[in-house]
Amino acid sequence: MNCKNNGFSGSAFHKLFWIAANAYNEYVFGKAMEKISEYNANATAYLNSCIEQWSRHKFDSTVCCDHNTTNFVESFNACTKPFRDMPVFSLLEAIRSWCMQRVGARFDKAVDMEEGQLTAYALKELEERTAESRLCYATACGGGEFEVRDGHVNFPIRLATRSCACGKWQICGIPCKHALRVIYDQRMNPHDFISPWFKAAAYKLTYAEHIHPMADPSQWPDFGLPSIQPPTIKRPSALFLHSPVFIISVSLALNFITCVLKKTFAPFEIITRITLVVKLLRIFFRFRAPNCKSSPAIAIFIRNSNVC
Repeated sequence: MNCKNNGFSGSAFHKLFWIAANAYNEYVFGKAMEKISEYNANATAYLNSCIEQWSRHKFDSTVCCDHNTTNFVESFNACTKPFRDMPVFSLLEAIRSWCMQRVGARFDKAVDMEEGQLTAYALKELEERTAESRLCYATACGGGEFEVRDGHVNFPIRLATRSCACGKWQICGIPCKHALRVIYDQRMNPHDFISPWFKAAAYKLTYAEHIHPMADPSQWPDFGLPSIQPPTIKRPSALFLHSPVFIISVSLALNFITCVLKKTFAPFEIITRITLVVKLLRIFFRFRAPNCKSSPAIAIFIRNSNVC
């Protein structure tokens, strides 16, 4: 979502938007959208066009992923920051080495995992939600259904369908604090109610392959491919943009255009100014690039001019 480019911004909108984006159920989402509609009706129409792309309550529950930001991309960018000033080939080689080390560590970790063992992320989430569940109170309703009171709000729980009215369990694949309160009261193992995506089998399948080591390029076999050479024409130096020739040329050209628009020049003065500007432009393009490939129209004009 690119709300800012569409004219929707401000601290109030930002706060309401993230409430709607992080909502795990329709009720919280609806309340946030009502506030956004009062703030800007056009913003509501824009956000409703693709709810499944940004609001958690519309995410596919089979994926068991509630990430609605690009933090993982920023994390990768942060890891590659030390290599950004390298040439392209060295940059790619550094990234390959970093990825090889990272995936290799996960590969070795997956080999040592036992059957049914949870991933580090799942264990961390389970510990945090277990601590939060201590303030919840569960009431058995029969038939495998329970009612959990969290503050002044009640949430229905169904263990058979692994669902909670808050919606967090279905989207994340890890029991929410309300479900954990019921699971602990029933003397059950919470690991049995966590999605298989967060267990050893899925982790091993993800890192079943790793990046193999590679020899130095000097040891590679000859494939008969052409070697890539640097371009023959170099880019102009940025220092030329601050040179007197460039500054005078641009200044006179702008001054000439301004005076013509104001009609303050006599005819002979206009011809004199044209001659001077074209001469300076010719010097500029000769100094910049002999072929003038970047500006063919101006180059043809200067080449065919007879005033200088």
